[in-house]
Amino acid sequence: MSTQAGLVQLKGRVDEHVQKLKDYKRNPDKFDNEGTLANAPSAAVREKIIAGRVKALEGQLKKNEGELKKVVDQLEKSAE
Repeated sequence: MSTQAGLVQLKGRVDEHVQKLKDYKRNPDKFDNEGTLANAPSAAVREKIIAGRVKALEGQLKKNEGELKKVVDQLEKSAE
């Protein structure tokens, strides 16, 4: 894969994860396809589940942003 193609792919992943995070924060129940939130034994457990999912999405986003930065840096070096 070319560096330019990698840039486009990573940018798409970053945008996708930003949207997933926004959507999940807005309505976590919409994404509860396994019933984890619906079957949480208490409100406190439910909030921990939501916080864990938000943290996981933020981690994925951070990872993809780091990869995107590497590609951008590589493109800048090759342009010099």
